[in-house]
Amino acid sequence: MRLHVESLNHACVLLSVSGVRLLFDPWLSGTAFSGGWGLRYENPRAIERAADATHLWISLWHSDHMHEPTLRELARRRPDIEVLANVSHNFSMVERLRAMGFAKVDALGERTPLSIGSGVMVTRYPTAGIDNMLHVAAPGASILNYNDCNLPERALRRLKARIGQVDLLLANYNHAGKLFERASDEAIQRTFFGSMARAVEVMRPRHVVPFASSHVYRSRYSTAQNQSLLDFDQLAAWTAHDPRALRPRRGVGDGDPRVGPRDPPRRERTRSAQHRTRRPNPLGPRVLVEPARGDPGHPRDRQAEGRRAPRVRGEAVSSGRCRARRTPRERG
Repeated sequence: MRLHVESLNHACVLLSVSGVRLLFDPWLSGTAFSGGWGLRYENPRAIERAADATHLWISLWHSDHMHEPTLRELARRRPDIEVLANVSHNFSMVERLRAMGFAKVDALGERTPLSIGSGVMVTRYPTAGIDNMLHVAAPGASILNYNDCNLPERALRRLKARIGQVDLLLANYNHAGKLFERASDEAIQRTFFGSMARAVEVMRPRHVVPFASSHVYRSRYSTAQNQSLLDFDQLAAWTAHDPRALRPRRGVGDGDPRVGPRDPPRRERTRSAQHRTRRPNPLGPRVLVEPARGDPGHPRDRQAEGRRAPRVRGEAVSSGRCRARRTPRERG
């Protein structure tokens, strides 16, 4: 089984498996939360890649996940995309998504597997508040979009017992809201990166995609928090020695003054990253979790549990140029 995962921006990922191309949470341009949040990176071709999806799932109501301008543009280009709309006892996304222009909207209940074709089954697991995760079971592959969920260890162990070995885990690694108590930037980074690391430690996936964390705060009340957000370069340093981590990366910019100075050539950046990883990392651990030998997550145990591990091809915003934006604080 071959998986292909492409990070388009923030929490938006295009997952291809068994002929199904499942798109998650597209926020691809503009701002969220009434202008309070912006995207750290640009990916001008993201909407073209998103329009190639066969299915769409929105994890929660927040506008960095259910981004109406992006969704309306996607519906204009692909009104026939099959939308999986969360439905629970006290809410339904069906009507809202239909109003945006999507013609095929199917209800997705709680903890009930739904077939979306080609042997692919999806199951939604709600957690506290409004967060949801999605388990995708394909022939020979298991993918968990953990998204913004933050379960305690005991709940994670029960989840693992229910869904079994996970081949690909997608999880966020940054804070996503106002911090009422400010520790040092490094301490804040350790705390939220540690939440992802805990999920990795318990779930023991074969591959990890850190995502849903490419935002910046634009409000004058929150811009100081941008300094405690991990960017792609820091994330690469923190996960440099974990072979399971499929890290997002930036493309080479074009010098557009609206998005900051031109990025250095890719070859120079790569050499600099290699140089950095040779030195002790002052920010945090170099691996998410060290997998134990005999554990399915260990790189030498790719055929654990009697089946061959799927080949995962990861691309991050590589379908177009992804340019770093200057944060509001950097703009002065």
